[in-house]
Amino acid sequence: MSQSLTGVSQPAALTARTIWDGLAVDLPPSWEPARLGLGYARFEDASGPRLTLRWQRVKRPAAPHKVLKRLSRRKQLGPSDKPRGAVAAMLSALPPECGALPCADVSGQGADAVLFVLPGAQTAVLAAPHAKPDEKATPWVRAAASLAPADPGSFSLFDVSGEAPPGFSLAAFSVQLGHFHFRYRLGSETLDYYRFAPAEVILRRKALEDWAGNVFVQTLGKAPRFASGEFDGFPAARHESGTPGGLARSLRSLAARMFAGARFTRALAWRPDAHKILAAVAFHRGGLSGDNFEEVCRRYVLRTP
Repeated sequence: MSQSLTGVSQPAALTARTIWDGLAVDLPPSWEPARLGLGYARFEDASGPRLTLRWQRVKRPAAPHKVLKRLSRRKQLGPSDKPRGAVAAMLSALPPECGALPCADVSGQGADAVLFVLPGAQTAVLAAPHAKPDEKATPWVRAAASLAPADPGSFSLFDVSGEAPPGFSLAAFSVQLGHFHFRYRLGSETLDYYRFAPAEVILRRKALEDWAGNVFVQTLGKAPRFASGEFDGFPAARHESGTPGGLARSLRSLAARMFAGARFTRALAWRPDAHKILAAVAFHRGGLSGDNFEEVCRRYVLRTP
């Protein structure tokens, strides 16, 4: 069960939690991310666009019209005196502390929207429902009431979920058919999450460690060697470099703190099921132990349908 801004629990069977770039929302399971960006997401189903969200951090007290000007982009939206349909229903579901402002599409190209600030957070959200005139507003009302700030290092969308260590936030991403890549950064340290499918076609009877060495050669450097093994009972391949012991390790740790290019590397690829390959690659300055990296990988999982 998920808790809404209005204090009403939402039926878990009707929604699925999506977390992206510091924002969490409950959506019908059939609404998939169609376009993603930093502070932006558009969700669609088989019938087309369903919900568009833009968000950013703001300083309180935030003037709604100024926030709207920053979030609307290309002057497509303006304040509305007569909210209609799903926008009106979403407004009625939001508590007064949200300071919600109805917005009208002035370009004729998009959808009306509602702008509000999440209670207890410094995040302004512009939510545009793509509802047909004869549709009930229930899914959009649930979505608006469920919006909440999330850990910038967390994500949960498509069929994967992950949680980076504290301080990491989304820096770059790529979503292609069968291949997802999400990069999280903290200073000069990076943590990359990968998802590949279909595994049985990608591997073509090749050992997982041999495949990983070929796939990550540009990321990890010339001819990285992966060792075969297991991870939480799944077939896995590991790579680790720049972590000698004794005095050499201490000297490299000092160099890693002083020079951005002198970093340690950890990588793990595993098959949580027959169809998919998950992988994580970390470049760090000595603060990410083997156990910590294993926990990062353990938190990177396939979502339950």
